[in-house]
Amino acid sequence: MADAPEDTRAENEPPEGPQEAKPQADKDAEDTIDKETADDSKDEWHRLNSSNVYAMRFQKDQNNLQVVFKGGRMHEYMGVTEDEAEGLKTSSSPGSYVWSHWRR
Repeated sequence: MADAPEDTRAENEPPEGPQEAKPQADKDAEDTIDKETADDSKDEWHRLNSSNVYAMRFQKDQNNLQVVFKGGRMHEYMGVTEDEAEGLKTSSSPGSYVWSHWRR
């Protein structure tokens, strides 16, 4: 039995073959978050498990909720309570939650 060829790749070099690329919608959403985070807000973004909503950030001192959708579109909702923001963060369907609470 012949010896296997030695792996000569650099330590941090990715393996050969197709790599899983991020969908463009996720890249666009991340770009939006990067732009919105430039204000050095102490409030952090929370990534959501959703096919439509990418992330959310609640600014408790202003009762302001920012929602970034896949594709990079962002909506702001004023007058949101902390309970409503927490409900979105823990919802099993963030898109439906946004629709039923703020997008009427």
